[in-house]
Formats: sequence, C-alpha cells, structure tokens
Amino acid sequence: MLQYLSAAAFSPFGRLLDPKEAAMEQTLRLEAGSARFVACQEAVALGPGEDMAVLQILRPAGAPVSFYLDKPVLLSPEQPFAVLPMEERCSVRWDAAAPLVPVDHAAPRLDPVLTPSIDLERLYTFFDQSQQPGFFFAGERHQPYELVFVRQGVLHNLVGGQNYVLHANETLVIPPDQWHVQYGEADQAVRFVTVTFSCGRPLPEALCLRVLPEQMAAAEQMRSLLRSLREPGPHSGDLLLSGVQLLLASYACTLPQGREGQRPDSIRNENQILDRALEYAAGHTHARTTVEQLAKHCSVSAAYLSLLFQRHLHISPGAYMLRARLAESCLLLQSGAGSMSQIASLLCFSSPQHFSAAFKRQYGVAPSAYIKEHIGSIVPKPDWKGK
Repeated sequence: MLQYLSAAAFSPFGRLLDPKEAAMEQTLRLEAGSARFVACQEAVALGPGEDMAVLQILRPAGAPVSFYLDKPVLLSPEQPFAVLPMEERCSVRWDAAAPLVPVDHAAPRLDPVLTPSIDLERLYTFFDQSQQPGFFFAGERHQPYELVFVRQGVLHNLVGGQNYVLHANETLVIPPDQWHVQYGEADQAVRFVTVTFSCGRPLPEALCLRVLPEQMAAAEQMRSLLRSLREPGPHSGDLLLSGVQLLLASYACTLPQGREGQRPDSIRNENQILDRALEYAAGHTHARTTVEQLAKHCSVSAAYLSLLFQRHLHISPGAYMLRARLAESCLLLQSGAGSMSQIASLLCFSSPQHFSAAFKRQYGVAPSAYIKEHIGSIVPKPDWKGK
C-alpha cells in the first residue's frame, strides 16, 4: 500500500522541499511498464506533474517502499528510486546536477493499493432461527461458505464427522462442499444465525472449522447486522455484505495462522466413516435402512460403526437414523405434504401409531399438536443441488 509522503516517513531517503525552492525545469513523461530504478551521484529533486505518480524507493534490506508523489522532495545522493504512473501514464518535474544511472535491479512494480484477504462476493442467505428443544437438521452439502453464530443455547455442528459445539456468541465457519449436520440439546431451545456466502478467493484457513470464541466486538457486529436485516433500506445489502466481511476480519486478526494441529490418522479415518454414514442416513429417510446396510455402505462392520457412533456422537446408528426420519417428518407435517398416515408410510414406519409414539417420545407432543404449536417455526434451508 502507498505511504503518505510526510517529512518523518521520507527522512531516511531525503527531505521534503519547500515549494519556493522547488524550481525544477525538466519534465519526465512515463507510460505504464516503462519505469526502471535509477540513481544519481548528486541529490535529485522530484515534484508532481500531470496525473498521479508513485515514487518507489529501494532500501538496503526489505521490500521497496512506495509513496504517492503529491509534493516536491529532494532525494539523497546515491539513493536508488523509480517513478511509476498510478494508472496509464504520468509526468514528473525533476532536476539533478549529474546524470541518472540505471540500477541493476528487477523492474519496479506497483503493488495493489490494498487487497483484502477476506474477499466476500455475494451473500445467499441470512437466517435468524429460533428452534425448539430437540432441534435436529439431518444435513446438507453446498458450495457457498456457511457461517454459524449462536445467540442463545447450545448448537452441535457435525462437520467431517467431528462435532463442533457452539455456545452463546460463538461462531463456526464451514468451508464449501462439507457435509454438515446440526442439532440442539434435548432440554433447551437454541437460537442461531446462519449466513451463506461466496468469496473471490478462499478464506484464510485459520477461520475455518474451529470454534471462534466469544468476542464483544463480534457480538455487537452481529446485532448490528440483524438490525439491518429487520429494518431493510436501499443499502441493506451493502451493510450486510461489508458487515459479514468485518466480522470475519475481526476474528482473523486474533487467530494464529494455519489450522490447529493435525488430528491423528486414526481419528481422521473415523471421522470420514461417520461423515459418509451421516450423509447416507440423511439421503435415505424414505427407506427402511438397517444398521447393517449403513455399515456396508461405509465398508465397515455393523459393530465397528456402532462403536464409532457411540464414541463420537453418543448415540446408536439406529437411534440416529430414527432421529433423521423424525426431523424429516416435521418438515412434511408443516408443509402439508400428506396425512399423518401417508407421512408414516412415506418414512417407513410400521404404522401411524408407531410413528405417533416415536414422534411424541422425541418432541414431547403428538404430530397433530406439533402442527398447531410449531407450524412455520422451522425456516427451510435452500436447496443447493445443481448450483
């Protein structure tokens, strides 16, 4: 980034000139790509001419330093420098008591004024969800990034077979193309925000797949974003996009670079098996899948798969698949996709009574009461298939 041409910043290379002593009669015209480093045995006076010019200084060590040349300067003798146009062309005034001699150095290059490492391009969704105790979402995979911010309660996020547990004011960023499952605690409601977005370049690894701890600034930023969401105006989109970028940048500034330590190969393998199992279970809620069939899909034994579920998720495969089918039934009931008998049959329950009993054990109410109490409470997630 260009530096401001102040007396203090320029003092290692020369000094600023008073306009009264800056009587420079020669003009140097430059096109983009034509600049090179030069030096002079005597002091060199430089001043702005037409269009915007950059003065780049070579240092004994480190990268060159660049100044916006908006006032006259006097470079010290033997100080290598180059002048570059900010855009297509420029001219500068100059004067020296000796010739300018080329310096053996790579051609000067104008660095970008500022290139953000966090480059959000587009927001797809911004959901503020309130879910009842026992909330369960069987999972999805999509190309946009997903940011999850918990406002109240506890939210479990299964990503890559690993459970990331978020408490109030904690955040998780899920990278693209990662199967992820979400569920709450059985005895408490959970409120959380999910934001999906795309980037011009990948996010820093330090931001992804780690629980980002509570920060007062991040919590206040999220409250500000939610106000923009509730009170839309002509520039709400700009506020939301820049606000999410600021939120991510505030986290990035406080985190070490790179991901946390590598997990052992054995744990990574177990997580990959679980990931395959969870995705398969979510895609087969309309089938009567046995633990043996699920284990065969994952190329492991039923006993080993059961061990992994208990070790990492504290639930049996059969109970997990039942929970996925019941979560699907909530959406079907709310959408009016059929009668209770039809939904029970679609989700392969042996009878409507079996479905009703399983539903009541999971959610504490019968399906008919659930429709009356919770219709519209679950925000449908977007279908990313084919996008």
